[in-house]
Amino acid sequence: MVDARVLGLEPFESQVDLRGSLTSEYWVHVDYFPAHRGLDAQAEKAVIGTLGHGCIDDMTSPGSTFPWSATECRQYLGILQNFR
Repeated sequence: MVDARVLGLEPFESQVDLRGSLTSEYWVHVDYFPAHRGLDAQAEKAVIGTLGHGCIDDMTSPGSTFPWSATECRQYLGILQNFR
C-alpha cells in the first residue's frame, strides 16, 4: 500500500475517505482527458487541414495570425499521423 503523503495528499482519517477522494479525482481526470473516446474521422480531417493551412500560412506570410509556427504545425501533424 502507498502512503498518501507520497502522492502529495494530506493524511486521511480512513481508507474509505482516501478511496472516496481518489475516486472523485479519477473521474475529474477522465472528464478532462477523455482518452476513452475515439476521434471522429471528420474531426481528424478538419484538424489536419487546419494545421496544414496554418503551416503554409506561417511559411508564406510575414506576420501570420495562426497561433503556432510552421515547425510546431509539422510536429503536431507528425504526432497525429503516428496515431493512425
